[in-house]
Amino acid sequence: MAAQIASALEYLHFGVKPPVVHRDVTTSNIFVEADMRARLGDFGLSRLLAPPDACATGAGAARELVCCTAPQGTPGYLDPDYHRSFQLTEKSDVYSFGVVVLELVTGLRPVDVGRERRDVTLADWVVAKIQVGELREVVDPPVLGEGPGVMASVEAVAELAFRCVAPDKDDRPDAREVLAELRRIQGMLPELPPGHKGS
Repeated sequence: MAAQIASALEYLHFGVKPPVVHRDVTTSNIFVEADMRARLGDFGLSRLLAPPDACATGAGAARELVCCTAPQGTPGYLDPDYHRSFQLTEKSDVYSFGVVVLELVTGLRPVDVGRERRDVTLADWVVAKIQVGELREVVDPPVLGEGPGVMASVEAVAELAFRCVAPDKDDRPDAREVLAELRRIQGMLPELPPGHKGS
């Protein structure tokens, strides 16, 4: 499912001109069809990107396309760089996608006010755990029993999500890089026996 959504983002960011930023990539806006194909929906907040001369930007920003707009999106998924700068870029979708992937890995919601204040958002909580080498503590418990091959893939996906939710957009991969990495990780997955619950 993650690779299918990454493919949709790669198309929006690189396959159309001008690029489109979805601006609300959330699990609520991902629809799974009967054949288990994931589709990205609800483009109500989406924006077209334009050259940065439409708004004041910092040095070196002329190479990227932006949309200067007040931050909008769903709490827990909203790119902190966009929230600070009011500059929407493709990397804003990458951040939100990273949160979706963290939800898949952990089985948790993007916001939990029951956690400590600094860890209310799933991204902040998981990043803190990964930084101290405690990734296995955040993985959804049923996944832990799937064996070393599956766990290696889950760890690789979590590391990719970690890069996607970097606070600074310049530290995040773009959608094309995300898709390539997910395809590489899919190749790592062991062949599951017929009738396996994950088949």
